[in-house]
Amino acid sequence: KDIAIISKRKSILESMQAYLAEDIPSVIVNSTTVTDFGQNSVKLITMHSIKGLEFKVVILIGLNNGIIPEVSFLSDTDDIEHVISTERKLLYVGMTRATEVLYMSYFGQPSQFVKEIDSRYLGLTIDANVNAYYPVMLNEYKFMNQLSDPYCNEEKIRQWFIRELHTTYKYPYELIEVECKVNLFSQVGYVDIGVFIYKNNIRTPYIWVEVKQNGVTVEDARRQLFGYMAAEPRCCYGVVTNGNEFLVINRENQEVDDIPMFDCSMQPSSTEKYSYLDLRAGRKNEFYIDGERSSEIIIENNGIQEELDTAQVMKLDVFSRIAAGNPITLEELKTDSIYLPKEWIRYAENNYAINVKGNSMIEAGINDGDRVIIHYQQSAESGEIVAAEIDNEVTLKRFTKAGSTVILLPCNPEYEPILVQEDQVRILGVAIGVIGNVR
Repeated sequence: KDIAIISKRKSILESMQAYLAEDIPSVIVNSTTVTDFGQNSVKLITMHSIKGLEFKVVILIGLNNGIIPEVSFLSDTDDIEHVISTERKLLYVGMTRATEVLYMSYFGQPSQFVKEIDSRYLGLTIDANVNAYYPVMLNEYKFMNQLSDPYCNEEKIRQWFIRELHTTYKYPYELIEVECKVNLFSQVGYVDIGVFIYKNNIRTPYIWVEVKQNGVTVEDARRQLFGYMAAEPRCCYGVVTNGNEFLVINRENQEVDDIPMFDCSMQPSSTEKYSYLDLRAGRKNEFYIDGERSSEIIIENNGIQEELDTAQVMKLDVFSRIAAGNPITLEELKTDSIYLPKEWIRYAENNYAINVKGNSMIEAGINDGDRVIIHYQQSAESGEIVAAEIDNEVTLKRFTKAGSTVILLPCNPEYEPILVQEDQVRILGVAIGVIGNVR
């Protein structure tokens, strides 16, 4: 009862009623009969009778050239432009009877009125974002140097969908390719359009698209498309379109409504993921740093990401080595800076970081290439990991003391402990955390 099927000609509605008769109740509405609009049946109404009525779903049928506008019976003396204007208004009345969904259909050649509608307001399916087919001018074709025949009908469909990928789905042209090579066991195939994204900064196939000329149904090409997807396990979606039909499948060859829209995470990124190990609490957190804007920190808690502002982060100087003297004042030895959330650092000041070289502390969770956060202090408790200076060389070891002897223990059985007298070693700070890359 919420559906109306509308046509200009009553004869078309009578054919539709006969078609629906076996499965779907319907009634033709006209001025000579009283119709119960609350009756649970589809209403079949001419455009001349629909004025003043509204339905959730309206299906306009028979929008053919020669039916609307219908000017073949006019003589040379009739005002053709006036008739065309009147017919256009009639179609507009029918279109505006829909409150939620409007379907427009034709067979053969469409009405000139359909062609006049901006394609941005027409979709191929109710669930997909793709706009109805529209011609792309030859001088606006993309990837022209890779096209074998720019003038063929199939190329017209391909250029339309390339434009849709960019303008509607927002994929940058640099993520789109044509004639993508696919190895099919002993044979080689070529996908009409490939959409690529970056995963872990690796360029990866994401969507394969097969385009066909009008007249070739999408089901005819579905098997070919799925074969291409099976040969490329990284591809997530497949599309077949002929400009009139639009089919999307996933890796299981199941139909889905649409392909995903582009988002910035699909681009190569300078953002890197790190871990921070609190050596005292034994707690590990993960965070992200943008290599181009290192002060921007994103932390993740229970799957929810939060970007911290400058008031929530702490800047730490990074040293590739530490010389004798107070290391946090030796500006000439500083190699970099790094930012961490303030809440992770128990000390508000006198903190710095050193780059780790070697693997003598791997059993403590400190690996070659990591950065260790040091709190500058001149004493340590047994069991703490310290940065200690011996004979103008600095080492990172676990500290313990036996009488006047200091024992610096590696956390790797392949290395020997260092035993020195108390007056031969100087503590340059205690390790409180470790920053490591997450790969």
